[in-house]
Amino acid sequence: GGTVQCLPCLGWSRLQRGALPLPNPLGWLPWEEAIRNQAIAFHELGWPLEPMFEHGADYFGHRAFATVKQQIITELENPFFYFDAIYCINLDRQSERWQAMEQRFYHLGILHRVHRFSAIETPESHYIGCTLSHRIIVERAQKLGLDNVLVFEDDALFLDTILEDVSRCVEELKRVDWQIFQMGGHRWGNQFPLAPDCQALEHPCRVITCTHALAYHASVFEKMLRDIPPDVAGVAVWNQTNYAIDQYLCGIEGRYASRPALSSQPYLLPQEDPALRDRFTL
Repeated sequence: GGTVQCLPCLGWSRLQRGALPLPNPLGWLPWEEAIRNQAIAFHELGWPLEPMFEHGADYFGHRAFATVKQQIITELENPFFYFDAIYCINLDRQSERWQAMEQRFYHLGILHRVHRFSAIETPESHYIGCTLSHRIIVERAQKLGLDNVLVFEDDALFLDTILEDVSRCVEELKRVDWQIFQMGGHRWGNQFPLAPDCQALEHPCRVITCTHALAYHASVFEKMLRDIPPDVAGVAVWNQTNYAIDQYLCGIEGRYASRPALSSQPYLLPQEDPALRDRFTL
């Protein structure tokens, strides 16, 4: 909630204490994470990274810094870097599902970025808990001032070419006014047209249901938080009219879907493209 003032004219300051950083009695970030944060800031400002990397290697040691540098470069080049935050919704009692998702996220190169969200459990109707879980994540994203947030549910499966395909989708998302980006879902036998001047995005595609892999843009945060009640009792009443969050999202205008579907669920595989349904292996 504070203000950050960036003063690049101050340049770098170096503590004369040998090759290792000072102790960390105040709970400062580990140096690896501090360097990562600086690299992300430089990247967003369009500044070259090499001068910072050279300084870091001189200060922290070339051997130790080489690994950190490669991790940063890999993260910045991953197409999922486009999304400001990534969450995965998982019930506390279903730890085996989270372990399976950890393996999938590791193969996608995003495990260190995914926040596990402890799903709201509502035994009377899982639709209530699902809706409320998504709402809380959107509320967090708004409070953090994020441009977008990517949400997975813990039974999401991923196409074996998802990294290449997400890269193409991201380049097109940058050119359109999107509010929801759907990586997969139940199409109910429908075919959707490509968005104008796009090869990886379909639009309009308002009848897709399921919320196992989708992103919310900041432009839809306020509407969702205004429309969806913030508590279990309120959502229970809200669902009597809206049925579930995926049904509600069908009414959002700026909704785009990937072509092909990049994420599926075990029970959705029979409805996927026959040429692809055996390739949701990540």
